[in-house]
Amino acid sequence: MTVSMSCSAASLRRFFAAVLFLGALAIAGAVQAGDMPAAEALFGQARELLSQDRLGEACNKFAESQKLDPSCGTLLNLADCHARQGKTATAWAEFLAAAQLARAQNRRNVEEEATRRAADLEKALSHVTVKVPVGVPGLQVRRTDVLLEAGGIDAKLPVDPGDWTISASAPGYRPWSTKVSVRGDGDSQVVTVPLLEKDASKDEDHPPRVDASHGKPGEQLAATSGARTLGYVFGAGGIALIGVGGAFGVLALNAYKDADAACPLHDGCKQPALDRRSSAERYANVANVCIGVGLLGVGAGAILLFAAPGRRIEPASVAVGANVAHSEMGLSVSGRFR
Repeated sequence: MTVSMSCSAASLRRFFAAVLFLGALAIAGAVQAGDMPAAEALFGQARELLSQDRLGEACNKFAESQKLDPSCGTLLNLADCHARQGKTATAWAEFLAAAQLARAQNRRNVEEEATRRAADLEKALSHVTVKVPVGVPGLQVRRTDVLLEAGGIDAKLPVDPGDWTISASAPGYRPWSTKVSVRGDGDSQVVTVPLLEKDASKDEDHPPRVDASHGKPGEQLAATSGARTLGYVFGAGGIALIGVGGAFGVLALNAYKDADAACPLHDGCKQPALDRRSSAERYANVANVCIGVGLLGVGAGAILLFAAPGRRIEPASVAVGANVAHSEMGLSVSGRFR
């Protein structure tokens, strides 16, 4: 669904109502998400494949099982599988995540094992540092398919051994890229992005845009005021959803503890323990969706309020989409401003 918006009060109400409706739809899908029988079956198949050294297939099965029914034990096995593949950075991050999840689920044995494995891998991690001495407007730097945010520039980041492509692009400039090979056993590579060259052909094809409203302060003030109103609406709705997500998160943690107390070994559990675990997963999914959508609203509100104070900021179009299936759901919000 695509909604074209102006900054009038009526259109603000209509758009925010659409966001809340789709958010509720996503939460309803999350409540039904999770397939414990399929997750258990995939886990068993992954263990069998692992015993046959079919690592690629085993890792994929573990990952799908974790997606359907998140568990610190499954995540621990997935990390071990990736470690056997030589994906040290991926496995290290998964061991740390398994330790955190085990701590939340009060699984001390899993937490200790995951923490120990992460510490062992950390000594052999390989790293890539991307430096940008001189930037240009709109610069985007990627490590293969991963967009590096500001915090990832000039930072020593762990990566799996192998070949990586470092690329840089910006509107009106010629793109640049280079390849770097990263070995294991603590190899560290540094890549410096040069100053991008201007693309003269782009300037000829796209002459500078002239703002027809320049010199009309009344129109600019009205547009800026409307954008700020939209920012407050997004921010307030986002904060409310984050609060709801936090409440469901507490319910999920309590349900996890009840399920682990009733069935500590996670094997041959009776129906009450399975029911509590299923409830915990539903609560966790609702919490994740609420907090995710809430953060989206807060971020959009912050951009509208602070990104360009004093300039004309007018939403040209906003697109909202939702996809809900039996075992997965998704919500997307995108926009273009001028």
